[in-house]
Order: sequence, then structure tokens, then C-alpha cells
Amino acid sequence: MRPQDRTASPARKPGLRDARRLDPLQEDTPVTALELFEDIVFGFRLTQSPRASRMAEAWMPVQTHAATHAATHAATHAATLDPLGSRIAELVDPETALELTGGSDCRLLLSLILASGTPIERAFTLDLGDGDDAMVGRAIAEALGLEHLVVRPAITSARAMEDAILFTRASGWSCNAVSYGWMPGVYRQLAGFRKSQIGGVGGEIATGFFRTPLDRFACCPCFVGSWRRFRLQRPAAWLHLFRPEVRRHLAALSAASVDAYFAGSRSCDAWRERSDAFYLERRIRHWAAPVLTASSRWYEPRMPFLTDEYLGWARSVPPRDRSRGRQHRVTAEYLARASASGFLDARGHAALFTRPNPTRSGKLRRAIARLMAKPRPAPMVYREFAVALAGDERLRSAIRALAERGGPHDLGLDRAAVERLLAAPQEACFEFGAVATAACSRLDPMRP
Repeated sequence: MRPQDRTASPARKPGLRDARRLDPLQEDTPVTALELFEDIVFGFRLTQSPRASRMAEAWMPVQTHAATHAATHAATHAATLDPLGSRIAELVDPETALELTGGSDCRLLLSLILASGTPIERAFTLDLGDGDDAMVGRAIAEALGLEHLVVRPAITSARAMEDAILFTRASGWSCNAVSYGWMPGVYRQLAGFRKSQIGGVGGEIATGFFRTPLDRFACCPCFVGSWRRFRLQRPAAWLHLFRPEVRRHLAALSAASVDAYFAGSRSCDAWRERSDAFYLERRIRHWAAPVLTASSRWYEPRMPFLTDEYLGWARSVPPRDRSRGRQHRVTAEYLARASASGFLDARGHAALFTRPNPTRSGKLRRAIARLMAKPRPAPMVYREFAVALAGDERLRSAIRALAERGGPHDLGLDRAAVERLLAAPQEACFEFGAVATAACSRLDPMRP
């Protein structure tokens, strides 16, 4: 079944570059062993690929393609987000819905919308049952008088495989089959609710996604390796999925990719500048761009934070002064403007700060869990979808083929580990999804 293409509408709003239609990427390049390794270990891909570059061109700011980050930093001195507010006003229409979450990126975006005097009529919140997003989104929408929809994914075994292949193939086999394979079902629920969607993807460009208080030790020779292991690597990732000799080889390749990127960053400011650029050039390119590319088959994504205006503001201060608190202060500033203009009352102003991001104690607990290699439990939706996918015998056979030593589809997986994964996919949802994506990309019978 081919989904309705909402990106082909001639009445596109100005302000963001059009997403290039990749249908489906005009190629069927399979997932490589290194890509699968990085998916499992880091949660996204570190190595560059033609697929990722083509998708990123449609979404990433022009400034990220500058020859040097120093030149980009020197050329941008935006003191406020007023230019971005003007652009956002052009991106909101009656058929646009705001994705409401409990995060600060969403709050900043909403404050910019309100301060611009733009009427936003509808919003929705995705409820995975593992956080406060639904509660926070409902409180904000009620205070602002928005039409609000809470969407809970409905997992059905009958469509699980079809939806997973549909989304992952549209992403160039970059998106995890378990983490995103259920999204087509969500989009079907939202089909009559919105034609375009505005969201806060990329907001962490300004706040240092990979920051850690230990950045001050960047001058130590061992710091890069420790940072890669404790800050970049997923806790308790299933490294044993790969045969020992394959695992050592792939680990060396991915480590060299990270270490070479940070070579020469021997001061705290230089390290932070490079880690901010790493977030843009690796995580946005290899995670956000594929998700947006695949999603654009169902609706028109409008992401104001993936623009030159936001990047200019994000880099208008030295790296040492960027923090999550900066976003909260700017949010309060723009909410004050909206209140002064009468566009926002006191109740709505208070709602925007309902249950803000985790406290320092919550962040400390997450840091300790990471150091102890204890991952957070996967959302119930992921566990249910992993079980539904694992029930497809075609997929099980395709995954086993990835562990056939010397076979045409051998990716260096350990047969015993693969069997343990197939026996209990809900215990390692992300790993199962990464392996399932690789299997679907390599075997012709799995391609729709």
C-alpha cells in the first residue's frame, strides 16, 4: 500500500527548504556491518554515507556546510530569536499541528509562536506510556485553549511487518525498525488531524547535547576514549551480538572515526565547540534527517530549529556559556512579550512551565545509571512491537542469515547471540530493531 504523499502539495509555506523526495532513495544499498555495529552501540551512525548526505541536504542549515566552524561562528552574532519568530509565523496555518512534549525545545518553540501573535489551533502528544509527556501536553493545551489529541500507538501483528518495512525503507534503512516501525500507524491516526507538523527537532543545537561537566579534562589524552565510552555509547549495548574478531575490527573503525573528529581539541572551549559540531554533523545527519525524510511521505514536517536563524543564535555566544538554562531564560522572555500583548494570560504563562525538564537529581541518576551500564527500560510500545515483528517467520529467517559465517549476507553476527535475541526480542528492543532493519535491507524477499 502506498501512503498518500502530502509533500507534493503546491501550497507549501515559505521559510524552509523543500524536502527532497527520495522515493525510496532511488537505491537499495544494504546496511553494512559497520553501520549495524554503530546502530547497536551508539544508537545512530557515526560514519558518513551517500544516503545520509542526500537526506541531510534537505534539512540541515546551510551554515553547517561551511568549510570551517570558526568561520561560521565568526559570521553569526544573532542576539535574539526575533528573525526566527518571523519565520515561524509563516509556517503555522489552520492545518498545522504542534507536537507537544514535556521538553524545553517544545516550550521554546511554543513561546516563539505565541510571541509572534500567530494563532496556533491544534496540537498533539505522542503517549508511549513511559513519561509525563501526555500529562504535560494536555495541561499546556488546556490552558491555551488548543484542540489537543493524545495519540497512543496501536500495535497489531497483522501490519507490524508491513509498517516497519515501509518506514525503514523510506529512511534509507537508517531508522530502527522497532523504534520507528510503528510510526505509520500513528500517522494514520493523525491523517485527518493535520497536514503539516511543526516541532522542536534540533533545539539542542544551542544547549550542548553531548556536554558533560568532565569537559574540563579534555586536555587529557585518555579523555576522548572515556567520553566515547561513557557519554556516546549506549549503556549495556549488546556488543556480544558480533563475533569477537568482527567486534574488535568494527570497534576500532568507529573509535578512529570519533577520535579523528576531535583531534586537536585540547582545551575545554575547543572540545565543546567540536562536540556541538559533532551533534550537528553526526546525530542530526544520521538520526533526525532520516526520520524526517521518511515522515515526509505522510505529512509536511516544518522544523524551525533546523535553520540558519536558529544556528546563528545558537552560536552567538561562546561554547562555555551555552546551557539548557539559556533556553529557559529565552522562553520566559518571549512568554513575557506574549503576555504583554494580551496574547497570553497568566494561566497560559504558568502552563508553559508545568513539570519542566528533569531536575539535577534526575540528571544525576541518569548519569549514574550510564556509568553502571544500566539502560532504562524500553517503552511498552517498543516491547510490544518487537514481539510482533519477531512473530514473522520471514524476518526470523532473514536475521539468522546475517549470522551464517561466510554466507552472502554474513554481517559477522554470533549465531548463539542471535538466537537469544530472537527468543526474547522484548529484552533488547533496540538491538532487535537494528538487526531487523539490516535483514530487511539485504534480502530481496523482504523488499516490498
